[in-house]
Amino acid sequence: MSRTLGIISHNQTARKWLTVLRKWEKTDSETLPRPIRAVCTNALENSTAKVLITIPDHPYLLLKASLLKSTAEPGQIAVSFEPAAPPDTMPLLIDACGLTERETDITDRIIRGLSTKEIAEDLHISAYTVQDHLKSIFAKTETGSRRELMWKMLSYVLE
Repeated sequence: MSRTLGIISHNQTARKWLTVLRKWEKTDSETLPRPIRAVCTNALENSTAKVLITIPDHPYLLLKASLLKSTAEPGQIAVSFEPAAPPDTMPLLIDACGLTERETDITDRIIRGLSTKEIAEDLHISAYTVQDHLKSIFAKTETGSRRELMWKMLSYVLE
């Protein structure tokens, strides 16, 4: 992308996502989709930027933009289109379920595969307190086990 948000070049993946985004926004082939404009504008101000978007019938998409250091033509921006990973979407699920900060800490450690004892030691709380938080997490996420919780967290990316 140029400083004025004109497309300089793109690959097949970018072409695919440009088409999907334009169809979703019902715009013509010359209009740069809003999420791309937003992430590029932010990158011009902060050197890098990213945005997570959801498009019907597609997995979550992570757009990343980075201001390139070039003496030939300053202000160029590289944009990447990537499928979102669980760490990208986990904040959305946590927010949607209303998990507290401590429940979020425990959920993160469950995703990393820690046992109740390891979580308790890591957070300096008792194993019983971890179990109490787990009951609350399961209720809020409508799951009944660690395995089911992990499945829900990971499958949230694919919805």
